[in-house]
This record gives sequence, C-alpha cells and structure tokens, in this order.
Amino acid sequence: MRQKGDRLRHWVRKLHLWLGLGLGGLLVLLGLTGSILAFYPEIDALLHPEIRVEGSGPPDWDRALATVRAAYPDKGGPWRFEVTDQPGAIPARYYDPPERSGHAFRPMMVWLSPDGGAVLRRDYWGEYAMTFIYDLHYRLLLDETGGKVLGWIGLALLALLLSGLWAWWPRGSWNKALRVKRGAPPQRALRDWHKLTGLSGLAFLLILTVTGIMLELPDESDAALGAIGLPVDHPPHVHEPASEVSAASVIPPSKAIETAITELPGARLAWI
Repeated sequence: MRQKGDRLRHWVRKLHLWLGLGLGGLLVLLGLTGSILAFYPEIDALLHPEIRVEGSGPPDWDRALATVRAAYPDKGGPWRFEVTDQPGAIPARYYDPPERSGHAFRPMMVWLSPDGGAVLRRDYWGEYAMTFIYDLHYRLLLDETGGKVLGWIGLALLALLLSGLWAWWPRGSWNKALRVKRGAPPQRALRDWHKLTGLSGLAFLLILTVTGIMLELPDESDAALGAIGLPVDHPPHVHEPASEVSAASVIPPSKAIETAITELPGARLAWI
C-alpha cells in the first residue's frame, strides 16, 4: 500500500511540474494584468488628465443624456451611464456603434463633465490602454472564444494548485514540512520557499481561480452548482413593451431613477 501511495505521489508531482511549466507564464500574465485592473479608474484618469475634474453637486442625468444626443446625433439607440461613487466625470457608453460593427464588443466610451453639459473625452473599448489590458486579462484578446479557452485553462490551473497541495502533504512531521531547512543547498532552499509561499497564498489563489472559472464559464458553472444542490441566480426577466414606444412616452432619466428608488428602496444605483 505504501509503495502504491509513493507511485501516486510521484505522478502527482510530475503533473504539478508539467502544469507549472506549461501554465506558469499565463498565471504570471493574469496576475500582473489583474493587479493593474484593481486600479483601473485611477490609472485611466492618470493617462487621460482631461477627465480629472471634480463636481460640486449630484450629476444632472437629464442634461447628460441631452448632451450625448446632441453631440452624436447618429447614435439614436440607448445610452448607458455609469453611476460612480466619485463626484467627477460621468462615464457613458453606447453599445454597437456602426463604425465598429466588425467587432464582437466595441462600445463607444464617452466621459462628460460632472454637470453633464460637455463631452470631455471619447474613445472605443479595446482601443485605449486599460480596456486593452481588461480584454487581455478577461479573454486573451480573443473575444468569446478566448473567454472559453481561458475558462478551461482555469480548470488546469486549479489542478496545478491542488496537485501541489497533494504533493506537499506531509506523511510525517508537520514541523519539518512547514519550515525552511537552514544551511540547505540552493536548490533545496528554493524548493522549501516554493512550498511555503505556495501554501501561504493557496486559499487566495483558489478563490481567484474558482471565481475566474465561474466568470468565464457561466453556463457550465451554473450546471455544476445546480447538480450539487446549490442555489443559482438567474437574471430577472424583463418584459418587452406591449406596443411601439413613442418619443413622447419616454420618461427622462431623473424620473426613471425616482421610480426605481421608490420600487426598490434597498437597491444601489449602478447604471442608468
């Protein structure tokens, strides 16, 4: 039995080695891009000083909508405004602009003055630094195909982490397994530091890997959660309007916000 366990541990270590050699570079790339994205708004504002402005009051959403309608008359479809917790520029986006029709996801991004009265900046998703890094981190610059590929690679990264834990798991002294041997040759010291740093960050890496897999493979993740009896959240069904909506019947954003807050008093406004 002991000999069989030794053979299994040997193959688990081999698996960990080859997964690490094959996926280590990608793991570093995802870690670096993810760290940069943690400061997305701050870095983007640093790169684009024209949007570093401060407002003295709440945004005027009605005026913001009127401004983008006047500035881009060819964009007659719905606009989306991001509600931030900072009293600065108002971010807005227009999905599926005709001038970028050849791309799966390339909305036009616009930043307005805090009062909604002027356009400060215009760009397109994926054509400036932070969104390029976002697409690299999220989908390897390969649109939906890249997301699927990255999701399945995430499962291999999960196997890398779990195989490392299995290969390390001590069969004898825990004290020996949890320390760096003094005076050890460089290769042995490097191995000790590898296992200790891996163990110290294992829980964090597992959370990042599992949640990343769920984001990239939502349908498969929902199926897996449902199979083990865990609750699965589904987006609420939005009813289509019963008839053609006329321009006269469209309510301004301020009225829509007021209605939403009344109907959902505990909700946080995130998008308009």
